[in-house]
Amino acid sequence: MNNNLAIKEYNNHIKDSMPLAVFVFSDKLEQFPQEISTDEGIEKIYHRVVQDKQITGKPGEAPYIYALDSNFSKFYFIGIGNSSELELENFRVAGAALCRRLRKFNINKVTVKFPNIEHELSNELENRVQAFIEGFMLRNYDFCKYREKSHEGAVEELYIFEDNQPRKEIIFRGIRVGEALSKATNFCRNIANEPANFMTPEIMAEKATEIAERFNDSLICKVYN
Repeated sequence: MNNNLAIKEYNNHIKDSMPLAVFVFSDKLEQFPQEISTDEGIEKIYHRVVQDKQITGKPGEAPYIYALDSNFSKFYFIGIGNSSELELENFRVAGAALCRRLRKFNINKVTVKFPNIEHELSNELENRVQAFIEGFMLRNYDFCKYREKSHEGAVEELYIFEDNQPRKEIIFRGIRVGEALSKATNFCRNIANEPANFMTPEIMAEKATEIAERFNDSLICKVYN
């Protein structure tokens, strides 16, 4: 049961080499993501890979390029579709796609840089971040209580790369909401995945009461019979 993803702010003092994930639009592939690097070698590789249609910007795709001279080990290019037709579901799918790719290669930490979208309102940024976190955390879920190897391949740390303080505050607001909703969903999945002879009505009632007690008088739980 994996609800243990730690989401933190990235800083240059972090010594561990990890991938950096950036977002690409399907209609703006000619624009090299400046969040990555000014290294001409990486830029040339990027345009060659785009020409080969290995990077398309479509939602659900997250190809990567190995870094040449960088603090990061790889660059992931997360597709979110056409820049004029951005839906929240695109970001949710993007989060799941990145998580799936990381887990496939047993990568347990990653840094993400959210895009600066022209004329983006603060509530739009917050909602897009929330959707991305939901997709990532729901895809990172495992029910492995009865396995010998628990949490195998799960992503453990997600770092947010953002220098602009106002944007950073908005991003972490979205993260808090997305994290809360994902943890609640995964908690329910844990209960549903337990065998019936263990997760009895009595135990379900106990868990519901425990949750209500954390919120003092703001949440009341009544168990009948």
